[in-house]
Amino acid sequence: MFEANKLVENGYLPIELPPCFTAKNISENYESIKGWVSGVKKNVSVPLIYNGFKNINARRRFAIPNIYHYIKAVQCIVKYNNDIFKILNKSTASLSKPVDGDVIPDNEPYKKASYKINDTKENIEKLYQDNLFEIKLDINSCFYNIYTHAIPWAMHGKEIAKKSNGRLPGDKIDECFRSMNYGQTNGILIGNAASRIISEIILCNIDQNIQDNFKNIGYCRFVDDYFIFLKDSSQIQNIISFVRNELSKYELSINENKLKIIESPFVYDKEWVGEIQLFIHLDSELFLNKIIYLYTKYKDNSILRYAFRVLYLQNIKNRYWKSIESKIINLWVTAPINSDLILEILLDKKECISKSNIKFGIYSILDKCIPLDHDIETTWAVWFIKIFNIKINKEYVCKILESKNSLAIIILLDIIHSNQKVYSVQTYKKDIIELVTELQSYDTDNSGDMKNSNLMWSKYWLLVYEADLNNWFNIDNSKFEYARKNDFFKNLIKNNIYFYDKEFKYKYIKDKENLQYVTKTDFLKYTTKINELINKTLKSKKDRNKYLKDIKNIEEKFTERIYRETSLY
Repeated sequence: MFEANKLVENGYLPIELPPCFTAKNISENYESIKGWVSGVKKNVSVPLIYNGFKNINARRRFAIPNIYHYIKAVQCIVKYNNDIFKILNKSTASLSKPVDGDVIPDNEPYKKASYKINDTKENIEKLYQDNLFEIKLDINSCFYNIYTHAIPWAMHGKEIAKKSNGRLPGDKIDECFRSMNYGQTNGILIGNAASRIISEIILCNIDQNIQDNFKNIGYCRFVDDYFIFLKDSSQIQNIISFVRNELSKYELSINENKLKIIESPFVYDKEWVGEIQLFIHLDSELFLNKIIYLYTKYKDNSILRYAFRVLYLQNIKNRYWKSIESKIINLWVTAPINSDLILEILLDKKECISKSNIKFGIYSILDKCIPLDHDIETTWAVWFIKIFNIKINKEYVCKILESKNSLAIIILLDIIHSNQKVYSVQTYKKDIIELVTELQSYDTDNSGDMKNSNLMWSKYWLLVYEADLNNWFNIDNSKFEYARKNDFFKNLIKNNIYFYDKEFKYKYIKDKENLQYVTKTDFLKYTTKINELINKTLKSKKDRNKYLKDIKNIEEKFTERIYRETSLY
């Protein structure tokens, strides 16, 4: 089942954002907020769109919908929970769909069929068996091309939906998703849990039709990636044609450039996975050198992300840090999408780091990313300024304020106002006033009446809200109160509800002297051995059966969690 507060806390904001952006405060006040939503009527809003990383050759447009319309969409999903799961349960092939259940894990928006890449890997490898061919395909820009009117088609059938006059559950969900996206019918927003649920409604319907028509194949899907295994090569074109036709019924299409037909034997892992395992035991500097060679060879950012996780867990000696820091900074400016992992490494070595090196790294990233509208990388660079308490030149402050990147500007305004000894508001008064004037141009009401302003329903709603909440734009006795004059957002401000946590602090490992690397197999053997020893120890004890049952339950849950959360390598 779906729970509204989980869909908000763990599913509202894209996970790529710095952790200072949070929906926890919204979730904690959900019961009050849904009442405030019901007291306001607004048909549509413009989401905050930012440019994010997809892979080394492609970008993706993520979105933060206006919280008012996201709450309405969540309420709709929860209301029609049973109708949605009737559709989701049609597919036994989806590894990414929500599954019905009473217990939703912590930090998840809903219970899932698959949580980690290893879950996906294991399910796909089970399909190898006696099959001789694999068809790999994915959907062309799936979320961008989902037609919202296809939601009722998938839930109720196209003919019924076309005659419904907007009364069906699918129609209501369709309306909510159009409202979040300024009334658009083409495409749904990327980055939130509600959109992922909607994509599964459509794709699970297609799964069922594929399974019903090709009963002798092995088949699974993860989001919009299809893995189809078969014995007979004569079926290949029939299956591809059938999938292409099923997708077209919902205005979707195959990404023909990524269509692959692979002959057995099959392997799931990328080629570099085997190579990286050969030198994981090396010291930090040699390991990093090898990683750089691998990244240069394969141009796969997953290599760097794996390497940074390993480096964070290593106990890097202070005397080796300077040469390693230089390489890490270089990799950071080369691939700033890894800022989240690099920041944790630098925090862990806080007593050794060079702030000047970090500052020049920030400058390099801002120079490269602001002109290209690489918003997420720019936002993380500004977050580094706050975390490491770095003073940057005025020209870079001005570049950020002029960037139209709401997320980066929110962090920067916090830095300016919270550190007046380093940054003076008066120094940037002219630039801030220009920003305010720019924002006001999005008040399409043009009446001067802030209560009826459209600014809180524009793409800058989050920046406007946080600026009003924190009085960041109140300069020289001028009042900027667009949020608190709006009936819905006024209640949020009254209750000090925030989307940006000014007080966020990292928790990180301080003592890693005793950390050791073990494979998943070794770790599982270890837990099994513990269980065997406990069984022997308790044989002569009173209430042995009761204790054994309790211990067994704990061990099973622990083992399941390891399977779910650890990586293969």
